[in-house]
Amino acid sequence: MPSRHVGFSSFDIGKYKYMFERHQMRAKRKSTTAISLRLTSLLLVALMFLVAFACGGDEPAELVVMPTVIPEETSTSDSGDVEAGKKLFVSCATCHSTGTDKLVGPGLAGVYQRAATRTSLDADSYIEQSMRQPGAFIVPGFQGKMPSFSYLSDQDISNILAYLKTLN
Repeated sequence: MPSRHVGFSSFDIGKYKYMFERHQMRAKRKSTTAISLRLTSLLLVALMFLVAFACGGDEPAELVVMPTVIPEETSTSDSGDVEAGKKLFVSCATCHSTGTDKLVGPGLAGVYQRAATRTSLDADSYIEQSMRQPGAFIVPGFQGKMPSFSYLSDQDISNILAYLKTLN
């Protein structure tokens, strides 16, 4: 009796190889998706932590004035672009309203007029210093938790000032 070869045909091997490769691709895709979800979750938690702790709380604080002089050549000019300032303000809107509502920081309606009366600096210099060195002037009722925006260019500051002048 002739021996019969029991095994897989080349068709069967090709079919199983294809199925195995598809399974591996699906597993890899699942793994990549799981990693992406974990990274996204981690970034969201970090962002929530930053928002919760970077801007401060409701505990009152005293007005602290630290002597800092802004050199004349870094002062902003009146040539700011209101629309460009409005776009830059988006990052400020996380903690400041454009009205009188208190968020994490004070509402900025009328801030330009108030800034002129806070210190011996003019309004432009006061607001610029408040953005570049936020710990220099702390509004009563707020903690000094505002991050520094010292990386902003003089033109960016001028644009933000132009926008803030429109908030009444």
